[in-house]
Amino acid sequence: MSESVYRELKRVALSLNMSMKEVIEAAIRHFLAREQEVNVGFVLKDGSFEGSGLQEGVAEGNWNQIRSLIYEKQGG
Repeated sequence: MSESVYRELKRVALSLNMSMKEVIEAAIRHFLAREQEVNVGFVLKDGSFEGSGLQEGVAEGNWNQIRSLIYEKQGG
C-alpha cells in the first residue's frame, strides 16, 4: 500500500472513529457489492400484454394500415 493511501486511510478511520481494519473491510464490501450489481447485467422489463394479437379488421403485416391506426388521433 502506498504511503499516501495509508495516510488517507488512517485519516478517514480516525474521523469515523473506526479502526483501519474496519474501514478496509467496509471498502471491500462496498467494492464487492458494486461489482455484483455491474455483473448482473441489463434486465429488460416484461412489456407483454393481455390479448390475442391484432384487433379485428387489421391485416397482419399491413404496416400502412397499422401505422395509420397508431397515428389516426394524433394528426398523422
